[in-house]
Amino acid sequence: AGSPGAGKSAIALAWAVKTINDGGHALYVPLEQTANEIVGRVLSTESGRGLRGYWSGSSEWVKDAEKAAGRLALDHLIIAPDPFILNDVQGTLSRLEQRIAQLLDQRPDIDPHRLVVVVD
Repeated sequence: AGSPGAGKSAIALAWAVKTINDGGHALYVPLEQTANEIVGRVLSTESGRGLRGYWSGSSEWVKDAEKAAGRLALDHLIIAPDPFILNDVQGTLSRLEQRIAQLLDQRPDIDPHRLVVVVD
C-alpha cells in the first residue's frame, strides 16, 4: 500500500525487467494496467524515452523502443491479467498458486527458482 504516484508500479516493473534481463522469467499480474501499457512502460524506461512519446506514437520513440526491445528478452515477461485475483482475499494465494502451476506446466523452459511473480 502507498500513495498514488509513489512509484510502486515502477519498482515492481523494474524488478520484473531486471529478472528477465538476468535470464529469469517474470509473471506479471496487472490489476489495472493493460498489457500494452505495461510493455509501453518497459520500452519507455529501457529506451530512456518518456511515456509521452509512447502515447503520442512519436516516430523517435518507436525507433528507440525497437532498439530497446531488441535488447530485452520480452518473451520472458508473461503478462497475465486476472480480474478476479483480489476479489476473494482468502482465495488469492491459491489462485496465484494455480496460475503459477499452469504456467510451469505450459512452459517447461521456465525455471521455477528464477521466476518472479508480481501482482500490481
